[in-house]
Amino acid sequence: MSSFYQVFLSRHIDLAPLGIIRRREKSPHRCTPKGAVILGWGRAAGVHFCRIRGWGEMIFAVNPSRGETNAVRPLARNFRDLLRLILYTGSMDALEQAWLWDRAQLEAYCHSHPPDKAQRALLRRVAVEMDLTPMEQPWRYIRQLNDEFDSLKPPAFGQSPASRPAPWLVYFQGGFGPGLRHERASREIPVERRFCWHGETWYIPAVYACGAGLSIDFLHRIPAGQIRDFVAKWRLTPDSELDDFTVDEQLQIEAEQPFNVGFHPRLQVNDRFLDASQGCGVCWNPVYPEGNEADAQRALRHYRLDPQDGWSIMRCRFPWKAACRPKLKRLFVTLSADEVALPGACFTTAGSGDRVFFTDPVSGGAHTLTIHSYQPERLDAAFQRSVRQRMPGCFVSMGYTVSPPLPEGRLVVTDTVKSDPPHFLPGDEGNDACCAVGIIGGADGPVALFLSGDQSDMQYAASALHHEPVDSVTWRMVFYRKAKEDITVPLI
Repeated sequence: MSSFYQVFLSRHIDLAPLGIIRRREKSPHRCTPKGAVILGWGRAAGVHFCRIRGWGEMIFAVNPSRGETNAVRPLARNFRDLLRLILYTGSMDALEQAWLWDRAQLEAYCHSHPPDKAQRALLRRVAVEMDLTPMEQPWRYIRQLNDEFDSLKPPAFGQSPASRPAPWLVYFQGGFGPGLRHERASREIPVERRFCWHGETWYIPAVYACGAGLSIDFLHRIPAGQIRDFVAKWRLTPDSELDDFTVDEQLQIEAEQPFNVGFHPRLQVNDRFLDASQGCGVCWNPVYPEGNEADAQRALRHYRLDPQDGWSIMRCRFPWKAACRPKLKRLFVTLSADEVALPGACFTTAGSGDRVFFTDPVSGGAHTLTIHSYQPERLDAAFQRSVRQRMPGCFVSMGYTVSPPLPEGRLVVTDTVKSDPPHFLPGDEGNDACCAVGIIGGADGPVALFLSGDQSDMQYAASALHHEPVDSVTWRMVFYRKAKEDITVPLI
């Protein structure tokens, strides 16, 4: 799972208003490929979104109504791109069928189906917290992605891999599997760099050069004892999910997860700097070896890694900025760690004018949170009634300021309870008995929306969604800090 997706999960952002709904149901349709990890469900019957083993971080839509040939179509190369596409289209309703349209049809649909107030608020929160902008030229991106998908020649979905190990070839596009028909494998340049970052062991065995750019595999070693301690502490099994834990426990689990090693790499090639455009990753877990993917096993064999340890393997790609490939004279990579969540104090409020005094756990400074607005609200009725269920629509919005101000993104205020599950419409009581509103790919967590306000320093949060108005809300402060200092490693 990518570091960006791990950061998204730690933000507890509920994408249900945008058309991605969390359920416990796993794989109910014949057209769902084997090895699929379902991330969420659409509003239309049977539509779901997933990653597929062997396809890296690519996100797919599965629509049983389209027949066997086109039931599975790609949505985005990775989760970051998926969110950027949603920021343009406004919801998954447009994105799921955009591959069938031309540019004019996509623009016309988005123009005639603008997001409502709640969706606009959620889109703004996604953009601010994840530091994203809408996708430039979305139709071109979608068209190119689907053309590449159609030109691939992997085994058919659901087939078992061949018994004979495939050669280790690295391509600039795709995941750890085969590349495009027209793409040549990259040239391997051994560098054999081992280094310690904040007490952790890292290894960069090689860089891979091709006409499109450079690829680098970052290997992070996790001691098996650390994984076993984590599993024992939380009493985890191969079937455990975040849904099984409280919201407080989910935050702590995400912070302690041994494989959660999010980072952003930046490459210096001679006198130029390159940023990673995309990536994919696999993990090797020695505690539950039967659950490891075939790509992780291949990577262990190729790099001669000890299978008794845990390994997180992230492949990042750096496209050239110049039209031609430069000669590699000097090569350095700088790793910047992602932020981690620190659960803070909980509080309740009677309304506007209340103040909450707290200490920033990152800097140790004293601050005051002042509440300026506090009122019950209700989502648009059109969103509440989906195809087969009625969503909860009652919530409380709160506007507040922090003095002295904190750095942007340092503090997020959320509800401490989960949103209510949907109510089934007549005739569908038995179909989705375990359906619930929640976070894509994570626990059914609290909603926290940023709404537009008149004051530039005003921030807004919203409570969890309920079917009936609530009398009181208990809020939680969640702080974010950088896990460790940057490190620069010479490669060539």
